[in-house]
Amino acid sequence: MQQDGQRRQMAAVLVLVAAMVTGSDRASALGTPAGTEVTTQAAVTWTKDAESFSGASNPTTFTVDEVVDFALVWQDAGDVEAFPGETGMALTYRLQNTGNGPERFLLTGLTALAGDDFDPALDGLYLDTDGNGRYDAGVDEIYALGANDPLLDADAAAILFLVADVPADATDAQEGHCKLVVTAGTGVGAPGTIVVGAGVDGTDVVIGTGGGFRESTGVFRIASVAVSLVKSAIVAGPGGGIDPVPGSVVTYYINVTADGGGTARSVVVTDPVPAPAVYIPDTLRLNGGLLSDAADMDAGDYSVTVPGALTVQLGDLTATSQPQIIAFQVSIP
Repeated sequence: MQQDGQRRQMAAVLVLVAAMVTGSDRASALGTPAGTEVTTQAAVTWTKDAESFSGASNPTTFTVDEVVDFALVWQDAGDVEAFPGETGMALTYRLQNTGNGPERFLLTGLTALAGDDFDPALDGLYLDTDGNGRYDAGVDEIYALGANDPLLDADAAAILFLVADVPADATDAQEGHCKLVVTAGTGVGAPGTIVVGAGVDGTDVVIGTGGGFRESTGVFRIASVAVSLVKSAIVAGPGGGIDPVPGSVVTYYINVTADGGGTARSVVVTDPVPAPAVYIPDTLRLNGGLLSDAADMDAGDYSVTVPGALTVQLGDLTATSQPQIIAFQVSIP
């Protein structure tokens, strides 16, 4: 019994040494898969009276134990911008099994952390069901402990989302931190801890250098932004005058700018044409470029998205974006 315990301790040391050599600088699975049988047999040759002889030792076989280890990384390129009161905001994490056998992982999300400015309200943890790497509300599956724990083969990875709501009283430049905690389903413990018989094909499991536990913190940052519209008009009368009389053509200009530290997402400008003015077809322009009146691949349309109105989709705007200038003409009957 004592020899069996010593064998397991030695196996744990050898496996952990291999983990440190092969896995310390990169997130990749340990080489030999758990459950692999390795058989060795020594051979000997000799001569006597010019005659050659050979022999062999008894074969010895051991089975490679399973190492539990994994990597967890906050995947977003930087702080995730949010507005006060914004809901359904997602932080993205990548979980990779760097052990040498399949492992089930347990997830926990924490939002009440010390050292930040506000506590986001946790909506839930989600699995990247459609595999596109971004959170899709209503598509990606919500995580439930014990029901759909991620089960990853060696070297396999999964994208996970921590989704939360931002409090309405958060102010510009404040940060809210959220932590994803992942533990190995097999167990946690000091590196080298052995879980007897819990691995592939009944092999022992050795807890790797991470102790079967990882955590990673992501950041929501309040970045308020305001979009301003300044509208002007130039009247060209039928006799060259500037008075708005029947027969005049009015050219409208709308100057669109953003101000603040955040990003105004999916900015759309609409402008109804009030009676008795009549929109002059094919006069809609954006930054000097002509837009069609139809709903097609360009950014604008007339009376399609909104009946009786011009609509121009400007995309995302920040304070560093150049002013967006919309122009169109109407006539006065």
